[in-house]
Amino acid sequence: MAIHRHFEDQLQELKGRLVTMGTAAESMIERAVKSLLERDATRLPEVFKTEEDVNQLHMEVDERVINGWRSCAPRSPASWSASATRP
Repeated sequence: MAIHRHFEDQLQELKGRLVTMGTAAESMIERAVKSLLERDATRLPEVFKTEEDVNQLHMEVDERVINGWRSCAPRSPASWSASATRP
């Protein structure tokens, strides 16, 4: 059960990072559209900074998914069981 709990913990952390990334992206888009509609370029540096933050979060999420998958995946096909593929 320790492996299952570890997986659940990693999944919750991943969900949190995804929510953070989505919130930042939504805010960035709102500010970019407002800047465009108001023809106000003074907001653009903040938009670009948020884009960098979102990109960094994206890379972090990708890394967590890959590392999480590696830690949970069976080591060899011989260790797979037919019951593991059933829902």
